[in-house]
Amino acid sequence: MSASKLYPKVYRGVEQASGCMWPNRKPKTDKSPHWSGHFYLPGIGWYWVNAWEYEGKGGPHISLSPKEMTDEQCERKFGPRARNGGQYRRPEPEAPPASEEPTDTSGQGEIPF
Repeated sequence: MSASKLYPKVYRGVEQASGCMWPNRKPKTDKSPHWSGHFYLPGIGWYWVNAWEYEGKGGPHISLSPKEMTDEQCERKFGPRARNGGQYRRPEPEAPPASEEPTDTSGQGEIPF
């Protein structure tokens, strides 16, 4: 089995290594990871990653555990979503109507610089 290569991280036509982690705010047991996340390695694919913080002899340490992401997991995580109209990326926000101009309610007018 190999890691999924669906939806690679691409910037200006080149695959980029990237990822993120977030704290586990609701651990189920004492052995639950302190951090969870995912990352992409160009030419390799997507991985899940878990991390545990602990005190070692030389100070604080972090232990990492990667696991290959399947195509099904990748599709659920990064695939098109119905709430976004089936688009991969979020649509651009609509500009406010031109008739709504900001008004100065302070009574000071413009700042003289």
